[in-house]
Amino acid sequence: MENVAQEGRTIVFVSHNMAAVRSLCERVIFLDEGKIVLNGLAGAVVDDYLERSFEFQYKDQVDLRNWTHDRITPGSARVVAARILNKDEQIVSVFNLYDPISFEAVLDNLPLNGFILGFSVQNREGVFVYHLRIPPEVVASASLGKKLTVRATIPELKIVEGDYFVNIWLGDHFNNLHDRVGKALMFRVRNQGVTSTKLVSIIHEIAEWEICPGENQ
Repeated sequence: MENVAQEGRTIVFVSHNMAAVRSLCERVIFLDEGKIVLNGLAGAVVDDYLERSFEFQYKDQVDLRNWTHDRITPGSARVVAARILNKDEQIVSVFNLYDPISFEAVLDNLPLNGFILGFSVQNREGVFVYHLRIPPEVVASASLGKKLTVRATIPELKIVEGDYFVNIWLGDHFNNLHDRVGKALMFRVRNQGVTSTKLVSIIHEIAEWEICPGENQ
């Protein structure tokens, strides 16, 4: 699509994928029930669309026993609760860049021959930035029962400031899906004292910098 657009032809791209819209389009028309709400530069219109179409409510803990929204449950095992923890094991929804963060899931009716659990994190535009999957050796070394609490910890949050969803995937040791909960948890990352300007990437990595002397010195 980018190549065709560079040839001078006009493309009308209709999508709810805001990352693709922001990347491919120079101008965007925001429609609501067939009426034009905004018509302008891609970045500004996408930001406005996200603010209008989605009210972000932070969820640092959730009871999932009767949860039905954005859920697929083809198996018998279930994720019955989930929470987000800081380094002091407090349940919180706001973190600073480079803070540690932990995701916990309470699992019920697990198959006794093993399971697979995964957490995936995506931003408001739908871009996946983390995918955490429990290693088989951790499951193999555990004393398995029908109900367990499992925690995954990221030592340093390197995703830049913004709002993020956490999806939870639970399957058996054959990789068959039992339960998937989309956008079960939600949290915010702040850029507090890291940089004075807004970071425009997804990941902010700390590099080792040095000033090298020129060849003539």
